[in-house]
Amino acid sequence: MPGLLLSLSLQALMEGNNLAELGEEGLMDCALKFLLFGYTGAERTTYHVPNACKGKVVPYKIAITPDTPYTREYFAAALETWYPRIALAPPVKGISLLTIPSFADSHVFFDNETALEAYVTSEEYGTEVQYPKIYGAIAFEEFPQDISTFGDLEGYSIAYSLRFNSTGSVSAVPKTKKPRPNTISKFVPAENTMKYATRGFMTLQTVVARFLNCMPIWDAQSETTNGTCQVDQAVMAANAENDRRLLEQLEKDMIIGTAFTLLNTVKDLITSIASVTLPNVSVDTIPPLSVERLLVPLRMAPQSYHGAGVYGTPTQAFRYAPFFDKIAVDTELFAGWVLAYLPILLLGAMLQTFGAHGLLFPNSDTKLLFLFFFTFATSSFSYGFMISSLFSRARAGSLAGMGLFFIMFFLSYSFSDDTSEASRTCAALLPPISLSQGIGVIAKLESFGVGVNHDNASEDVNNFRLANAIGMQILDTVLYILLGKYFEKVVPQEFGVAEKWYVFLTKGYWCPQSSKLVSTEEIGGMSATYNDNVEAVRQELETQENSGRA
Repeated sequence: MPGLLLSLSLQALMEGNNLAELGEEGLMDCALKFLLFGYTGAERTTYHVPNACKGKVVPYKIAITPDTPYTREYFAAALETWYPRIALAPPVKGISLLTIPSFADSHVFFDNETALEAYVTSEEYGTEVQYPKIYGAIAFEEFPQDISTFGDLEGYSIAYSLRFNSTGSVSAVPKTKKPRPNTISKFVPAENTMKYATRGFMTLQTVVARFLNCMPIWDAQSETTNGTCQVDQAVMAANAENDRRLLEQLEKDMIIGTAFTLLNTVKDLITSIASVTLPNVSVDTIPPLSVERLLVPLRMAPQSYHGAGVYGTPTQAFRYAPFFDKIAVDTELFAGWVLAYLPILLLGAMLQTFGAHGLLFPNSDTKLLFLFFFTFATSSFSYGFMISSLFSRARAGSLAGMGLFFIMFFLSYSFSDDTSEASRTCAALLPPISLSQGIGVIAKLESFGVGVNHDNASEDVNNFRLANAIGMQILDTVLYILLGKYFEKVVPQEFGVAEKWYVFLTKGYWCPQSSKLVSTEEIGGMSATYNDNVEAVRQELETQENSGRA
């Protein structure tokens, strides 16, 4: 809870409106008091939002509904005694550099959930300090109405719900829309657990659980509570070792731990400005009175004894094989294929270069010859990849690919001397035509006794240039790879389900996390959906499903 209360201040300050208008001194005064000194209360309270903030910072509050004697005088009053203002840093000149706001300054009441919903949807919501933002709400649905029964150890029925904002892409709680299940996965995704554990849901859930386990003393005559637990078994006995273990979990809190690190980082700067010596801030330096206040709720069940050392959703043990992770992604498969064939392409291009330079083109530049032959090899490789993606069987793909390859080569003989350079360059999208025309340019230059070099690679020879051939072969390589990846998705194969032709226009293609599969365990408790569009399940089919026969 201290970490959550501090995070409310941090989030409110980060969402401040036009903070630059406060100036450097005003912003520093506002930030120090609001964030580090715990001044987050309402107007006309002792620790109200600093006047230096000038209404630019609107605090976040925890809502409690409905507003009844049970919720206000018993539940909230007990929490106010458990979570007062706490100084986590040693005082310097009477001021602690890190103070946690009190729960009394961090909650508001609403008559009912309807009033809460009307408030958060109103125009004035979150616009001024008197209209604070609501981070989360504890909504009691069933609770004692008779004041004399508050704190009754015989027990009574309690029903409540926790409500959080889920608007936008980054919400305090996971989305309830369930993705498609993965029936063979044994993993339980940890993203939702992390959200529940770090965004306040489990914090408020733990607070209510501690309240019910503790059952604070209730004085029916004065209608007050001092927060003392009636159930002795709900409170851990004071013990130096156990207390140290509980306080360690406090330091592991993301918000408090970050605050400690930040203060230790800037303490030298503060020392030079204020001419005071600051000690390191940690759990060991928390003032003794603050330690006792922190331990009061920490000792109550459920205690944070293990902290983050326990996995939230245990699963049945199984042997994990990382091999499947390495081959499951198409990118890794394609990269492995490229790395396997790249040495072959390099070796082939080198042999072609040495042979051509030694026997046919002795005057030509070796580097340009190698670049020409290597880009042709890569374009042919990508062409083969594209053809393979069009066929489900390798034999059919190889026969069709070779046939088309030779047909494209003979198309180059259809060009005449009047064929324009643009037409020849466009035709070079076919690798064999690019090779044929490039060889023609090299042979022509070689017949002049100069060969191809960096000076004449871009010269027009019979309406074509060697630079065009190399450039088009690079373009062919990229284009055929992209087409091959596309055809892999949309062309039906022997295994798997083909995507729609417009798959690259869908959100799931560019944001795969939004359509990621989850395990069956995650939706195991979901009931079937019944509406006019879904046929009702017969009793015998449900029986077969429950028994594992269907």
